[in-house]
This record gives sequence, C-alpha cells and structure tokens, in this order.
Amino acid sequence: MGNLKVVIADDEERICQLIQALINWDSLGMEIAGMAHNGIEAFDAVVAACGGVSYPTTGSDGSGFELCKKLGQKVCPDILITDIRMPGLSGLELIEKVKEACPEVEIIIISGYAHFEYAQQAIRFGVGHYLLKPINKAELTETLEKLKSKIGQRQEFERDKQVLIQKAQKNEDYMRSKLLTQLLNGEPVSLTEEILQNQYGITLKAGLIQPFSLKMDCEEEALGTSSVSVLMEKALEILDRNLREKGLDPIMECQGFYCIGLLNYESRQQEDVRRILKNALAQMELQKAIFKSVEFSMALGKAVRRAEELEDAGPELSRLICQRL
Repeated sequence: MGNLKVVIADDEERICQLIQALINWDSLGMEIAGMAHNGIEAFDAVVAACGGVSYPTTGSDGSGFELCKKLGQKVCPDILITDIRMPGLSGLELIEKVKEACPEVEIIIISGYAHFEYAQQAIRFGVGHYLLKPINKAELTETLEKLKSKIGQRQEFERDKQVLIQKAQKNEDYMRSKLLTQLLNGEPVSLTEEILQNQYGITLKAGLIQPFSLKMDCEEEALGTSSVSVLMEKALEILDRNLREKGLDPIMECQGFYCIGLLNYESRQQEDVRRILKNALAQMELQKAIFKSVEFSMALGKAVRRAEELEDAGPELSRLICQRL
C-alpha cells in the first residue's frame, strides 16, 4: 500500500500550514495531495485527485458549482481535513459533494465553533471525526492513525474479496470447461436453467441456445502437438472475434483437434449466427499462409429454447462433425 493521500481545506492559510507542520506525514504513511482555502477550491482539489473535472454552473442551491460526472482512473484522496465554515461552499456542502463524487474518502471536520448541530449534520454523510480549534497535535495524530487503520482494513477486505471473486471465477471456468468437455466427448448431460446458473455461472437470456463444433483436419505427425495448439488458438481468435463483434458471447472449450461452444441469442438472430460462423470459417480459409495444409470444418447443432433440450447436444454434434464432406 502506498502513501495515503490527504487534502487540507481551511479558509485561513495559516491553519492549513499549521496542520501540515504538526504531523510527521511520512511516519504515518501519508502525504499532502492538495490544500485549499475555500469550499470550491477544496472540491476542485478532490475532484482533480479523482481524475474528474468541475465546471461553474448556475445551481439551484446557489453555490454556482457542480461536478462533471466524468471521473477518470486516478485514485481519490483517502482523507479530507476541512473546516466547517468556508466561503464558496460550506464544510457541510463540501462534504456532501465530496461523498457523492468519492464515497470512499474519509473526512475530518475541524471547527472553532462547538455547535453540535454541525456534527449531527455531518454524521448524515458518514463523517464521525470532529476536532475543535485550536488543533491538538496528539488528537489529530490519533484520529489520523484511526483512519489509517480503517482504510487499511477496508483495502484488505477489498483484496480478500477480489481473491474470492477470482477463485469463484476459476471454479466457474473449470465447471464450464468440464461441461463442454462432456459435450465434446459426446456424453449426454442433464441440464436445467438452474443447474447452468448455479453450477456453471451461465445465465440464459430469453431466446435460443445453440451448440456448435469446430474440427481441424490435418496430419498431427506432420505438424506436431505444439503446432496443432497454435493453429487451433489462431482459429479460435478468428471465431471469437467474429462472434463478439456482433454482440454474441460464446462459451468455448478446446481439446486437440476439436472445439465445442455454446451460443445464447435472440430468436431473430438465428440466420445472423449462421452467417457469422460461415464468415469466420471463410476467414480461417484465407489464413492458408499460416494454416498451410490444415482444413477446418464446422457443425452447428439444433437451436433449442430450453436447457433441458441440450441433453443430446454432445452426441448430435459428434455425429454431424463426422458426417462433414
């Protein structure tokens, strides 16, 4: 984890400088990403750090300020330290707009006014850190350390979540591969929409489900196993590109000279699918400089409306691909 980014906002420049000087930011693993002396400047600093842009406008709230929703890829600042009273946008208006643009930003309110109603309003926006002027170094340090710990825990949780998502995705990929391998080997399978969803992570949309198979014809002894893999991968690139360009999302699995796939599309696209597959096959034919003596054949299985009707898809495709001319 790199240094946490901090933005400081206070209409008194000396207060900003004091906050900057009070803390050994490096020892906390933090750095000052920006400083501002009014609410609009502060919001600009946060949005700039987020990779977004802001522009003046005539708003109903009278602030004359609005966020352009186009946010970029930069990381939002982690912490905003702001005075509750500033020109342009008050601290509360600033908090509301910042939370809308960058919900993950942690906020510390600093104020010379010990009015509990400010804290109450700030809590509505998820702000629970409220410090009074004059700023106490120990209290500010303690608050920053708590936020650092909170941010660290959140980032760790996000990392763990991503790991779990990746593991689940790998498991789904494995199960899909197993299903298609069964079909490829001509094995009957028992399927329902629920089984496809729960076991294989495949959500069917209304329309048709259609299996297809691609067969590479060549002498393995002449090419070698590695060459077969390379040529099959090239053929699959052509097939995948043609399907995805037309908004189709194929599920495919290869095994040696064979590839099997499933398509799920709207009924009106049935003839389009045939044309797309024929076009892909024609493009493979044009790759003779690479494929040399290799030929490709394709079989298109029966289009069905229910997952249960896929039970005989494997044997049917095996029969069709073997009957090719």
